[in-house]
Amino acid sequence: MAGMDIARLNFSHGTPEQHRAFFATIQEVSRKIGKTIGVLQDLEGYKIRISSFKGSTSLHLKENDSFFLLSGNIDGEDKWASVSYPELYRFLKPTDRIFIDDGKIELEVTQVSPERITTRVIIGGLLGERKGIHIPGAKLEFPSLTKKDIKDIQLGIELGIDYIAQSFVRKSDDILMIKDLLRKEGKED
Repeated sequence: MAGMDIARLNFSHGTPEQHRAFFATIQEVSRKIGKTIGVLQDLEGYKIRISSFKGSTSLHLKENDSFFLLSGNIDGEDKWASVSYPELYRFLKPTDRIFIDDGKIELEVTQVSPERITTRVIIGGLLGERKGIHIPGAKLEFPSLTKKDIKDIQLGIELGIDYIAQSFVRKSDDILMIKDLLRKEGKED
């Protein structure tokens, strides 16, 4: 850690107990080496995810095949999966691109209805269950801070976190919500 100035705690993964332990380790090492190491809390934010799959933990998507995204909480199989955001269809139109698993899978929207989003696989591969979905340019409507984010911020305040990184910031009010929460907890910027 001699060359490290800031350690990132990824709150998309782990339990409060694990975050407490990581924070304590960073503080301990910081004291041992005689250097202040800041700690950044990276909030999970709202994330649209692919469903789990029936009888498997992954599906193989082949280039140019059709793949369907369904609303509802249904385990996916073979040529389809459900998504965790039932209103997703409202924000899509044909030719839009959908990226899954940090861009490893790319889909092109061909048809949209409230029940089903029909896509064509542009970049195929192994699709794992519960992977994140990203749609560049889409103006999705969901809360900027989830209940989990608020609890995580409260834990960060308790620990003495130095910085907070918020996912999916869309407008200045998203940042102001965190500032207001910090003020209510007796912490300033």
